[in-house]
Amino acid sequence: MIRPGKKAANALYCRTVSWYNGSMKKREDENLSNDRIRSLAMHGVFLAVIAMLTLFASVPLPAGTGGAYINAGDAAIYAAAYVLGPVGGAVTAALGSALADVLHGAMIYAPVTLVIKGLMGLIAGLLFKRLRHGALPVAGLVMPAGYFLFEYLLYGRGTALFGLWTNAIQYVFGVVAGILLITALGKTRAVQPAAAPHEGGNFNEKSDEEDLKE
Repeated sequence: MIRPGKKAANALYCRTVSWYNGSMKKREDENLSNDRIRSLAMHGVFLAVIAMLTLFASVPLPAGTGGAYINAGDAAIYAAAYVLGPVGGAVTAALGSALADVLHGAMIYAPVTLVIKGLMGLIAGLLFKRLRHGALPVAGLVMPAGYFLFEYLLYGRGTALFGLWTNAIQYVFGVVAGILLITALGKTRAVQPAAAPHEGGNFNEKSDEEDLKE
């Protein structure tokens, strides 16, 4: 037979445990909701930054290049992949870059840009952890190769070869600007990278193996 006092204590204990579990569950749900809102906001910011840098942070190439220009959009793509990871980097790169083509009046390029820039963000995000700076030149190769194939099929060999060297300039500029931008982000600690190389590190930190080599 359970004594009244002990029975009341057990009931109080059960209520306390139930209240605690409910409180923790509510807090976890709130944290999850805040994380989702923060993630959506970051995706929106990077999408807009990619589009704006592609459109406005640009430098026309010399006369005779058919109106080609280099822009800082690729640097923002690499930064998005660094902060958001491969999926977030791919989505924001694809949509932001395609939007820039539409706003720039290059509608015919928008579908292929969607694919090419999306692949750049995806590959960079996947390779950051192992290759660090090396992830950018590898991922960036998709751009000149992809546009060359597209222009070869659409316009022919001559136009494709002409576009290849202007895209090569954009490739080099994008990689250099991307490394500088991501290095700056890593130093300020303003954002937490999704694909930090060597667990617990960031883009600028060296691995223990590299330290030993030095």
